[in-house]
This record gives sequence, C-alpha cells and structure tokens, in this order.
Amino acid sequence: MALIELDLYAPPELPPERARPRRQRFVRLAALLVVVLALAGAAPSRSVLWRRTGLAPIAAPDGAYQLVGDRLYTFDSGADRVVVTAWSPDPLRRLWSYTAATKSDNDGMTPSFGWAVQAAADGDIVLQSFARSIVMDARTGLVRWTSSGPLMPVAGGRVGLMYDQEFRPGTEYDQAIGAAGPLYSSTSGVFHTEPPAQTILHALDMRTGRQLWQTPFAGAVIAADGHSEPGAIVVVAADRLSVLAAGTGAVLREGRLPGPAPTDVTFGDGDDHPVLLRYSSRRGATVIAYSMHTLEPLWRRAEPIAGSPSFCAGMLCDDDGTGVVVLDPATGLPRWRIGPGALFGRDRTMIEVDDRENRPLAVRDAATGAVRVDLHGWTWIAYGDDTPPVLGRIDGALTLFGVLLPGRRTIQPLGYSPTPVTNCESDDRYVACRIYGGVEVWAYLS
Repeated sequence: MALIELDLYAPPELPPERARPRRQRFVRLAALLVVVLALAGAAPSRSVLWRRTGLAPIAAPDGAYQLVGDRLYTFDSGADRVVVTAWSPDPLRRLWSYTAATKSDNDGMTPSFGWAVQAAADGDIVLQSFARSIVMDARTGLVRWTSSGPLMPVAGGRVGLMYDQEFRPGTEYDQAIGAAGPLYSSTSGVFHTEPPAQTILHALDMRTGRQLWQTPFAGAVIAADGHSEPGAIVVVAADRLSVLAAGTGAVLREGRLPGPAPTDVTFGDGDDHPVLLRYSSRRGATVIAYSMHTLEPLWRRAEPIAGSPSFCAGMLCDDDGTGVVVLDPATGLPRWRIGPGALFGRDRTMIEVDDRENRPLAVRDAATGAVRVDLHGWTWIAYGDDTPPVLGRIDGALTLFGVLLPGRRTIQPLGYSPTPVTNCESDDRYVACRIYGGVEVWAYLS
C-alpha cells in the first residue's frame, strides 16, 4: 500500500508509527489549527497540510470525473456528445480533449456518467461506455483503435477481454408483455428471458486491437484477472471453471462444474480468497467456494435470498438477514459480525459504513472485528485501491478533511475546502471533489 507523506519536516524513510517528536508537534499544531478554523466558521487564505491546484470545469449537472494514473479525467455531456478531457493535476492544466457521440444504434443515449476510464499497459487508457471501447494514448489522446462492446483489461493491461454472446431465437424480452422472471442483458444492451446458449471469449492485444485467441464456452461466461497469478485469467462458464494463459488462451487448469449454471460469481483478489459461485432458487441460495489453486470445492454455505440491505466488498461476507457476517475464506465459517451496514476490505482492516447514509463508522480488525479507529462524526469517506482513506466532515460552509494513514489509530487533519462537498476521489497524490461548476483538486504537500 502506498503511503501519503504529509509532513514536510519528517524524513520520508521514517515509518508513520515512529514519527519524531518534531513531527508529532507539527501534527498537533495542524489539528489545533483545524479545530480553530471549524470554531471560527471562516476560511483563511491557505490550507493546513495540502494545497489547492485548481478547478477543472464541468458545465453539465450530471458531469462525472475520475482519477486514473496521475491524471484527472472529466466527462462533460451535451445534447448528443460527451467531451472527455484529460488534466494534469499539479499544476492543473488541460492536456487534451476527445469528443465522443452519445447516440448509436446499440446504446441509444450514453450520458456522461455512463463513461469510464481504465488504465492499460504502456501509458494507454480505455475509454468506454456500455456499448463501445476506445483505446487511447493517455499522454496525447491519440485513438489507437476502437471496438463495439465493453473491453476488460487483464494481464497488466496488455490483454483485453470481450464477449460475443449467442442467444436462442425467440428469447428477446418483450416490454409490451412484461413477462415475469429473470432477465439477461446482452453486451449489445438487449434483454433476454434466457441466458446465452453460448459465449465466445475473445482476447485482444491492447496496443493494436489484434485478436490473440478466442474460445467458445457453453452458456454465460464471467472472466476476471488472475490477480495473484500474473498473466492468467479465471473463467467461469456454465459447465467449467478454468484458469487460462491471458496471452495464448492455453488451459493452465480446468475443473468441471455440476449443473445448473451459477447465478452469480465473486472473484477473490488474494492468494487465500477463493472464487465464490452462488446458485439461487425460489427456496434459497447456496454458495460454493472453489480453490483458485486446485479448482476443487472448499466449502458450501446456505444463505437466504431475502435479507437486510447489508453488503460488503473486497472481502468474504454473508447477509444473514439482520447484518453482515464476516467469513473465514478457508472454511466459510463465521469470524465476526456487525449489524446492517456495509464493509469494505483494505488489507488486514475493514471499513464499516452506514449503508443508508454512507457515513463511515469505524475501522475494524479483519480477523477479530475489533474497532481500531472510531470514525463517528465524519460525513463521508473516499478511498481508492491501495491508498489511505480520506474523510470529510461538513461544518457550516466548510468541509474539513482528514486522512487515515496506515497503522494509525487517529485521523490526521489534512485541510479544508470553503465549499461543502461530499463527492470525492483520492489516490496517493491527489484529492478531487465535485463542486458546482467542476472538480476541485488538491495535492498533498511533499
């Protein structure tokens, strides 16, 4: 996990849990200054532990933004187009813009919040909506190649996966009739009353768009990056669980699955996290965990269909109808539980959030559930992959910010914004927040 170094005076090689007394005095002074600002209700001319780099304008009310690979991307929509702009965050300056049509035969209207950027290899990005993908040079905005349908980068962003689904004739959903039962969305956006009869998985070279290989599978297919196994992908089909070489499609390991096809799949992102296959029916649901190393079943667990609105991400958990139960990945047995809410996994810690208002509640130990840091009083929390969480608290006309550094048991004051904000993203260098008129960007002092 990357470390945000916020103190100008502490040597960067010092671990955060053993700061020098001089650093401790600086942090206490910063905390006192933030308290004074909150009590005064007025914003002075400069921040505490960060600096504002500028405002990236967005005119559309539904405009969106992302922080990806040391770049800020804004999505500003018009009547029939979306303008994607890449920004260098510090100093904030426009790098390039690309205008994409939002109307097509496949996806109808794609608003600005329907577009997203994913990082690829060698400085490329993938700009995509539901029905198209555009591979671009992140430095210049040069379009390398385009394709219809979503594209999923794997193997370090060097390979892109696409699905080609074949449905049985006569299974298209008729909105006029409105037949009851589950619906299955195709990659073209058309709904069907049955899952696909066959799916062809295509692997493309991300730099050129050249097809590397293709393999047909029975039924629906869900694929994911191998994570802990670089260069590999995991594929769940109706009849098999496979680990393939991303570059060639060669079968590294494969196991047969008993019918029927799973209704939901959750992939683990660590060595000890299995792939979970969920089989739902009117009587309930059963979850079966399969080892990523042997592809053999590890355990199974029954769970109800109807439960509380609890959910979790980045970890193994279950909903027992009254709250979240955290499971041992190796056995499927309960470790600890909380009431209704949400849990987000971060290494050996979990962040508990009130899912009704998205307010952060606590940082908990992943093994025991013990509270490590109390987060009550903060309004929202923003966090990215492998970056310390940034928290915000609305205080009158101000938004006060704090950061939770690895290993700390207290929130370190970070700075403020003179505008109330709740929609933010962060990485290990920047914090970006949506405000009226655009996206405000701050850089950590270093």
